[in-house]
Amino acid sequence: MRTRHLLLVATPLLLLLAVSSDLTAKVSARCPDPESVTLYPGKPCNRQQCKTDCASKYHGGVGVCLNPKGCYCEYCLDRPSAHAASPLRPRHD
Repeated sequence: MRTRHLLLVATPLLLLLAVSSDLTAKVSARCPDPESVTLYPGKPCNRQQCKTDCASKYHGGVGVCLNPKGCYCEYCLDRPSAHAASPLRPRHD
């Protein structure tokens, strides 16, 4: 009886841990050492706006509402940006 009760309590906790670790892996699997920022701290998080704003402001960043207020945005610094300056060209004087 006691073992059964322990299993009934432990199983949902293990499932919850597995789901939360999957979310972390999905977000941070994009690069070896991602950077992150919280967009709109203290304001309600709109899932679509979070995704769109993070991707546009941080060149392909991944935005996720992790709590009701604020947008967690994770991005890679080593990705080339579309707005990067072109390489310097030699001057022909």
